[in-house]
Amino acid sequence: IDGHDDVVRSFHQAIERGRLAHAYLLIGPSGVGKRLFAQKLAQTLLCEDRPESDFNPCGQCAGCAQTQAGSHPDLMQLGRLADKHELTIEVIRQVLHDLGFKPDRGRYKIAIIDDADDMNPESANCFLKCLEEPPPRSLLLLIGTSPDLQLATIRSRCQVVRFQSLPTSVVSRVLLQTGVVSDAAHATRLAAMSGGSLERARGFADPD
Repeated sequence: IDGHDDVVRSFHQAIERGRLAHAYLLIGPSGVGKRLFAQKLAQTLLCEDRPESDFNPCGQCAGCAQTQAGSHPDLMQLGRLADKHELTIEVIRQVLHDLGFKPDRGRYKIAIIDDADDMNPESANCFLKCLEEPPPRSLLLLIGTSPDLQLATIRSRCQVVRFQSLPTSVVSRVLLQTGVVSDAAHATRLAAMSGGSLERARGFADPD
């Protein structure tokens, strides 16, 4: 996870010490890797061949393959529906329903909830019940841009993890590595314009 060494280190230490919280609020600008981090954390926790001392998924086991394919029975990824402006209560109820089951093959039941900024009061209050009485072996990862956009009662029941804008050098390198652009000077210009957001840099690279 480029550019977020402190976040990676803090989670590694929490897992080593057996102090992983049941809910985290991942906060930061759009396009800096919050969702990617949540997905990689889930893959690491659901990896079936990872030594306890290692904080990297093996990438080869059935758990890793299912996580990467989006088909792992213990991983839910939900967010705002394409035709909605809010994260509706139906989405949150689906999370609560799925978390009610014991892990099928992993150590955890993990829910990644995107667009947490867009919870309406009804869905936020519904979600609060899950935070107050979390199911055993469950992990909730909420993704948003600002803690001020969450209910105070939700903030107080999550550990807030802050993601900073990516360094220009990281944005430039990823643009080149992923083939978004092929010219180093062009990548540097896009990175400088991006404000530390890989998503924004990719948008600038699109001629349309």
